[in-house]
Amino acid sequence: MQDKLTCIVLSIQLWTSELVRTHQTAEHICATSRTIHPELNELDSGDYDDLTYEDFERLHPEEFAAREADKLCFRYPGGESYVDLCRWVENRICGKLNVAW
Repeated sequence: MQDKLTCIVLSIQLWTSELVRTHQTAEHICATSRTIHPELNELDSGDYDDLTYEDFERLHPEEFAAREADKLCFRYPGGESYVDLCRWVENRICGKLNVAW
């Protein structure tokens, strides 16, 4: 039995974030083009980036409650929301592919 599977190269552009786990997944996909996009990294939690969820809840209880009530629309101070992320996907990815979602 072969040690590696035969790779069929797909004529696709593969986009990854800068995160190691995305590169580990992408290495199993045979693509003709690979591009790293920092914008695909995890959601930017802005001013709270260095906080654990426990610290966030303890230090900023009102904002923590607002996030719990509406994770889709909650925007971290100095950061972004999932709505922001959706807009980025729509403008950058769908625009390049000329598709709507």
